[in-house]
Amino acid sequence: MRQRGLGACLALLSVVAGACASAPRPSPVVQGRGPVTYAIGTRPAPAGSAWPRPERGRPARRQAASGFTTTIESTDPTLKAALARLALAETPQNHLAVAQAYRALLISDTAYNHMKRALALDPSFAQAHDGLARIWRDWGAPHLGLGEAHRAVHCAPDWAPAHNTLGTLLEAVGDPLAARAAYQQALRVDPGATWAADNLGRLTRQLEAAGAQVRTPLGER
Repeated sequence: MRQRGLGACLALLSVVAGACASAPRPSPVVQGRGPVTYAIGTRPAPAGSAWPRPERGRPARRQAASGFTTTIESTDPTLKAALARLALAETPQNHLAVAQAYRALLISDTAYNHMKRALALDPSFAQAHDGLARIWRDWGAPHLGLGEAHRAVHCAPDWAPAHNTLGTLLEAVGDPLAARAAYQQALRVDPGATWAADNLGRLTRQLEAAGAQVRTPLGER
């Protein structure tokens, strides 16, 4: 009897010890906060030039010490002001301003949505068509932006940036002669469009170099 009682007590103690060992322990509290992480990529080049392709994405949010979550919409002054104007009046121009602010921050998907909203309000808004063409170019799909670029030129034939944007897309899809014509048209519309002149000069030198290579006999190289 005593041996049975002693065995039961030992079994009970073993169960209690196992339960204590398996109980979860509280996680350590990590204090401190890091900087806001923005979308990865290169910032867009000045208007009118060939733009590098940025990464798509949104800036990460962070938890401030006060417990509130901060976003780029609340910290970037240009975007914040554009969103405030849009809240007061939903116009194509205000949607465009918001889209341009997002695009400058490399948040192209949201910029695209605001461009589309601007066109829903005004289908002939050339700057929004041009903006969509540039976004497709940023995403590495210039062939998908050609239609928007042509619509921008159709809606605003006297607006040099539209011709220049069309030229950059034509050049990107491998039609340098049509691109050169678009740059030339941009300069006819605005002789002071230095970005179109730069694009035209660079492309002309490339075409001349390619032509010289073709004309040079193989034995003279």
